[in-house]
Amino acid sequence: LVSLSERQREVATLRTLAQKNKQMTRTVDKLQDLNRQLSQGLYRMVVDLRPAQLDELGLVAALESLPESSSYPENLQVSVEISGKPKRLDPLIETVLFRVVQEALNNVVRHAHTTEATVRLSFTPKSVQLAVKDTGTGFDMKDSLQPLRGWGIVGMRERVESVGGEFNLSSTPGSGATVNVVIPLT
Repeated sequence: LVSLSERQREVATLRTLAQKNKQMTRTVDKLQDLNRQLSQGLYRMVVDLRPAQLDELGLVAALESLPESSSYPENLQVSVEISGKPKRLDPLIETVLFRVVQEALNNVVRHAHTTEATVRLSFTPKSVQLAVKDTGTGFDMKDSLQPLRGWGIVGMRERVESVGGEFNLSSTPGSGATVNVVIPLT
């Protein structure tokens, strides 16, 4: 396989050779733009698979820093509570928990009509438990989930189940919503 940087150099060389032919120069410029877009897309995809802050900070610190990220409005107040003895988990489990919190907070911002949420992460000898609760408007579980409005809830459930965990969502109108996750540890 030829690396992306080698391809970029080859396209730049081709552009230099094609400078006298305007149509070929335009085509090469389009190839350079496409190459740049592909490189950026691959980089984003790799970052999305395993967020760098998990490796750099660990799950607890990554969750604590998540509300300050540019992805959430400044007025979103998120309390992060940790219980039990924090420890590093299997990287896949850490990624699942981090992504579930991200999606749950995105749902708070989009649907809950509140600026307050709580993330609770509990470590026990046999499991890790996660709860993301908001103080928003809530919804009727029967009405709002048939059919599912989007991929967020389905994606959270599938991620959790892929690591042998249990996913539950509860809500009642006027009482906010809670995402609960329990993942057994071997």
